Amino acid sequence: MRLFSIILITLGLHSFSNGQDSLDHNGSKANCDSIVLYPDKEPQIANYSSKLELVRELLMPIFEKHITEASFISKYYFICTINEEGSVIDIEIKNRIELPTELKTELENAIKDHTLWAPGIINKKPWCSKVIFAVNVNF
Repeated sequence: MRLFSIILITLGLHSFSNGQDSLDHNGSKANCDSIVLYPDKEPQIANYSSKLELVRELLMPIFEKHITEASFISKYYFICTINEEGSVIDIEIKNRIELPTELKTELENAIKDHTLWAPGIINKKPWCSKVIFAVNVNF
């Protein structure tokens, strides 16, 4: 029997910047050099009812397709950077067990191509922010 579980973790920090502030002279963000990890309102997934539904419907079928071992147990952390428009612009998948390149690419493409997000909000304005969730894979 295949069992799936998910641990949802949404993390952040106030904000950090790589080098100089990314605000242009009009006060709007020019790019995602500054990423808010603890926004007033964290990024929300828009086209799935929850992150659990995202994992069950989008990610688990991909894992099932690629993992053929009878007893595979591992936890993967998905760290997604969401831009001000709500698009996923970067994904990191962390674990001590490296995913095969084909599986990792398919997971990243699925998230980028098939998810819509509401960006993180600070002072009632959208900001580039990160969302982190963990996926336990138990086959």
